[in-house]
Amino acid sequence: VEAKYSVDLVARVPGFLLKKYFKEGDFVKEGQVLFQIDPREYQIEVNNSAANVNQYSALLKNAQQELDRANALIKEDLISRSDVDLSLASRNQNKALLDAAKQQLELAKVNLSYTTIKSPINGRIGKVNITEGNYVTATSGSLVNISSTDPVYVTFSLKDNDFVNLLRSSNQLRDVEVKVQFDDGGWYPYSGKINFVDNKVDKDSGTITIRATFENPKGWLVPGTYMKVKLTAPKIIQYL
Repeated sequence: VEAKYSVDLVARVPGFLLKKYFKEGDFVKEGQVLFQIDPREYQIEVNNSAANVNQYSALLKNAQQELDRANALIKEDLISRSDVDLSLASRNQNKALLDAAKQQLELAKVNLSYTTIKSPINGRIGKVNITEGNYVTATSGSLVNISSTDPVYVTFSLKDNDFVNLLRSSNQLRDVEVKVQFDDGGWYPYSGKINFVDNKVDKDSGTITIRATFENPKGWLVPGTYMKVKLTAPKIIQYL
């Protein structure tokens, strides 16, 4: 049994891990806040970047006014063309500085958002690998793993001869009923549907890998467990 999605959460910005907002083993929802990295230095960077944007906005406004005046004066031959060119260069330079400052502000906001770590999927969260109080970076490794629980995959191998017989006995593989059995002999109540077949037979084992999707509303199919698989192909009626 495999999770459809399995995500290792890592820190995208460095900082001290201040708090976690979940219990290990909980079910979490997509977008739920899980960890908080100290955001103070990133908030300061946002504030500084916003101040730079305001500064360059004012400089650009002043440079544009100077250019407008220069364009008006040259029409009356009161200044030289080189003076207009200098005003134009000053305006363009301040515009470029403002654009760069705006980009820096956006980057600072993105980095600040990374200090709040949210769940990217719905699923069950595992054991925390790095606890609060530690300094984390992108190279610190996984903070915690989240695995989706519904639906799940069941992956199995079929001998090449059996696979050919399965193809010959069914119109389409998606019509094949897939059942799984627990160790105690009980059968899982939901049937699965084949959603993947490998493109070749493994030459060493003589088998082909197949995967089926199962609904798992109660979480009975636990990723990592092994189960017995039964395939039932529908009967094909041939009309002569």
